[in-house]
Amino acid sequence: MVITNPRTLNTCRICKWQWFSRKIPFTCPHCKSQLWDRERKKAGEYKPRPEDSVSRNKGDNFYKIANIRKANPCATLQSIGDKVGVSRERVRQILSTASLPTRSYNPLHHLVCHQCGKNYILPTSHYKGFSSKLFCSKECKYNHSHILLECEQCHTLFPREVSKIITFMGKRGQQHIWCTKQCQDKWLGEHEGFGVHPEHRVGHIIKKWDYDMVWQKHLETGYGALKLSRLLKIPMATIGVVLHKKKMETQKLILDKSLG
Repeated sequence: MVITNPRTLNTCRICKWQWFSRKIPFTCPHCKSQLWDRERKKAGEYKPRPEDSVSRNKGDNFYKIANIRKANPCATLQSIGDKVGVSRERVRQILSTASLPTRSYNPLHHLVCHQCGKNYILPTSHYKGFSSKLFCSKECKYNHSHILLECEQCHTLFPREVSKIITFMGKRGQQHIWCTKQCQDKWLGEHEGFGVHPEHRVGHIIKKWDYDMVWQKHLETGYGALKLSRLLKIPMATIGVVLHKKKMETQKLILDKSLG
């Protein structure tokens, strides 16, 4: 079967468009058969036209580009393309075919990880992932900045950032460390709270402020929580709670007397 190029035939624009776009099969003017590429590919009779196929023979540019890359690994694709006279995309295709590195060698981008000692290449600026000149991955950065400690309450190992340990234990003088807030509360309750001073559990809890005196001053002066806090030097929130409790107690007494 002879394949005829529609460009050499005296056909209309629609027939040419049908052939090049492959929307409908094109009928050969010699054998009157429909040239449908997909059907011919399945039957094994398809042979690409020489004018449509790209020549894959290795020419002079192939060896020139390969020799330039081997001689100068730091050369960029654009500089190699300017020397040979092709585009940088064509240079990249040839280098990938020759199994040569497509990226230029940059000593500043070839680094050693400070955590695992692995050699890695620094990503370019358009890379949106992890980029660091000290660590090859996020895991290495995390392992380098965190150490394992033992909780004083549950005795489990947990990671903690080194900078926080220096701040709390070095600058603030903290001598104990816990994995969670719950462990901290349990440890303080056993070593600093009622576990050390069980006598505080018996009877009423020792009050820091005299609530009766606050209520008496309120009855004498009629001041609110703000003025009483300035007068007695007691937190305004504490005075507000005391006044609310005393008012509820007085209201309850009045109701009991009226019902009784």
